[in-house]
Amino acid sequence: MSKTSVINTTSSRLSRPSVIMHMPVDIIREIFLQCSSTPFQLPPTPTEPRLALTHVCSAWREVAIHMPKLWTDVIVDLQFSSLRLHAAYPIISAWLSRSSPCTISLVIQPILYQSSIFADLILPNLHRCRNLDLRSAGIEFRQLLLLPAGTLSELEDVQMDGMASQADIDWFNRERITAFQACPKIRRLGFYVHTAEAIDLRRLNFPWRQLSALALTRIAPVNCLDILRECVVLQECTLSVSIGNVNELNALSGRPLLLPSVHTLSLMLVGHQCALFLAALHMPNLRTFWPVGQMSGFWWSPSSLKSFLRLNTLNLTATIGMMNNDLWELLRPLEHLTKLCFSQLDSLPSTIRQELSSGALASSVTSIAFRQASVEGIISLLEERLVASRATGSEISMFTLVSSGCTRPTEPTMVSRLEALEALGIQVEFYPILNSD
Repeated sequence: MSKTSVINTTSSRLSRPSVIMHMPVDIIREIFLQCSSTPFQLPPTPTEPRLALTHVCSAWREVAIHMPKLWTDVIVDLQFSSLRLHAAYPIISAWLSRSSPCTISLVIQPILYQSSIFADLILPNLHRCRNLDLRSAGIEFRQLLLLPAGTLSELEDVQMDGMASQADIDWFNRERITAFQACPKIRRLGFYVHTAEAIDLRRLNFPWRQLSALALTRIAPVNCLDILRECVVLQECTLSVSIGNVNELNALSGRPLLLPSVHTLSLMLVGHQCALFLAALHMPNLRTFWPVGQMSGFWWSPSSLKSFLRLNTLNLTATIGMMNNDLWELLRPLEHLTKLCFSQLDSLPSTIRQELSSGALASSVTSIAFRQASVEGIISLLEERLVASRATGSEISMFTLVSSGCTRPTEPTMVSRLEALEALGIQVEFYPILNSD
């Protein structure tokens, strides 16, 4: 073929209308949404999918810019540079304009309230917020708590810091909080306090009866129980309970608070009244339990935890958290445990590692999960267990091991070792992203 023929053929092909340019706009929009499943991060990176889509051609840019749903999730991470704050103003303004009138999900990570961005852009758009995460923003929480009732009517999930000083506490105890009144959609609350003094969170005037998930820190035990009593549909609960009044806690003994809907509990107790507080909780349908902190001394009393487990673990099927020998001794005798979850395989105490590899577990345990483990570590643990089971004649089929933070091996030797284990009925699941489920 001559050079002229090649040029003519190439030119002819290039001049043909592109198939994708004739694709229906609805399909293009759906593709755009699938390409942008992660939040839009400000300032944007060069590989940010939404911006990449707007730079392909003018037609795609028009589609993307006029898709409010494409711009509804954002993380504002501007560090602490006043120059970057100044440059971010038009970017955040454009994002808010493009997302309108849709509800938005907003995570603000650095201090923004000292700039005009929070007052001029964020605050006026809080009525559109579906999810609001201000945990590490250092935002002046007083502005948020004093919003008129009904302003946050679209809010479903709020996570916020607050009260880092005695002045904050004095203000909180003096003011009438109105922001969370008339919030019919809210289902999740996280309120994180950084003072040593416990506060009365009932002053939030929060619709506790609607909540399915609750996270509270630095809360007095009796105050905490009063709030839990209102949470009639609560399913997931994370609590950090401060030192409380012993006489008040003693008065609760013998009549524990029944929380039948709670299936997940993460609990850290500070002080020596943990036994009294634990005795005040009855969660008959508890499935997942995170005991946070150390198991001895100031943080946890093994005797109090033992009493709690005896009362609340008739249906406990999973235990998640930092495992040590004390906790292991309490959990091992439980008859209904079917799933155990550990933080890291490499940091397990040797006694626990030995029992996992030897198969000296309750017969009900059919699944073990690690939030972080190497492929080599996972396969080695299973091979050790296989050897032990053959020596004792025990069965290890129908056993599942889940590992987050790593992917399925591709190296031939590892693949071969893993396939040999799976052929015996052992299921191994790998997740590249750390997962707490």
